Amino acid sequence: MKILYVVGAYGQRYLANEIHRELVQEYSRRGHRCIVYAGVTPDELGDEPVSYQDGAVEVRRQLCDTRGRHRLAAELGRRVLHYPRFLPLLQGLRALLAEHPDIDVIHADAVYPIGAIVAMAALGHPAAVVPSIHGGDLINYPGYGYGRFPLTRQLIRWTFGRSTLVRVNSQLMAVEARALGCEPAKLRPILVNIGDRFFAETVPLATRRAAARALVCERHGFDPAAPLLVSTGRLLPLKGFHDLVAAVKLVVQAAPGLRLVIAGPNFVDPVDGDQRAALHRAIAAHGLQQHIHLRDSLHYESEMARYLAAADLMVAVAHIEGLNRVVAEAGSQGTPSIVSTMTGVAPLVAQLDAGVVVPPRDPAALAAALARLLDSGSTLARHAANARRLAQRFRSVVVADELLTLYTAAKNARLG
Repeated sequence: MKILYVVGAYGQRYLANEIHRELVQEYSRRGHRCIVYAGVTPDELGDEPVSYQDGAVEVRRQLCDTRGRHRLAAELGRRVLHYPRFLPLLQGLRALLAEHPDIDVIHADAVYPIGAIVAMAALGHPAAVVPSIHGGDLINYPGYGYGRFPLTRQLIRWTFGRSTLVRVNSQLMAVEARALGCEPAKLRPILVNIGDRFFAETVPLATRRAAARALVCERHGFDPAAPLLVSTGRLLPLKGFHDLVAAVKLVVQAAPGLRLVIAGPNFVDPVDGDQRAALHRAIAAHGLQQHIHLRDSLHYESEMARYLAAADLMVAVAHIEGLNRVVAEAGSQGTPSIVSTMTGVAPLVAQLDAGVVVPPRDPAALAAALARLLDSGSTLARHAANARRLAQRFRSVVVADELLTLYTAAKNARLG
């Protein structure tokens, strides 16, 4: 099979590059020809070549400049289509498809904007179009998600109509997709992969967890014997961090040694403003400065696995979220999670008994779950073992196998 894998950005500097690269390299190892197409700005490019060969995988990148004569196209993309790279990516992809009339399947990483770009560029091309749904491409939440814009909602509907099959990362997002006009018969549930680095087992898990706990507690001045929680992600209002802060206020009365690390890049909400500043105010208002440590993003390569391994629990209580890959990353380190029912991974957590599911926007219910788990070492140990089983579902080789099955079905449906 000849596969074109289209993603917004691709290269070593991008956080998500590892999981995309592991997939396309796995396709190549199985004998498929794979081309990656992505955008890159001159500043991002630096001294790298625009396009290059990565083993057997051909990487083709489209230069998306926002300066000089390119400024108008970028501004039009930003203001009208809510994605400044839309027009140059569309133009470059049409040229690439003209070079490769024998492509069988085009994988678009997100229904919008990438899926819409692919659907437009592939008009008249025989390839099957298979977009992925992740969450932000459909979500309609104040200040977040392409689904909040009327024009993008129409383009999403049109993209669903042009798609051969659609990969969806959770049943929660399948509901959102159907509401936006996707035919249920097109939807195929497939999880996203996490990096192979999370499954490195050169050192026994118990040893790694103890070392990680000691290092993190020394860094922050925590008591290693006290409960430790971790919650990560961009500081969006929909992530439920304020609910978590309120829940910790209730729990520390019985567990005064409790410590929580919240880590993630800042977000400036159009209504609520700077979210890091808002969280700092909430922590101070509750008198939790000694209990909650708010820091920048964890470095993916050197810190993420260590902090997850150090924790007793990972907490992800979003108001709505497509999946939450960190739940699987935590599980790979033997750390179970508390998740909200509106987090896409919740059904899998419940099915495998890999943690606890609570209602969103409910600090009291979250506090009760935290207190119950932290008071029962045997329950935590059971959830931890099951969390490691959950993580196996997210391995790159497993997800690649499922995606290749999907591509084959889409190719056959297109030919039929």
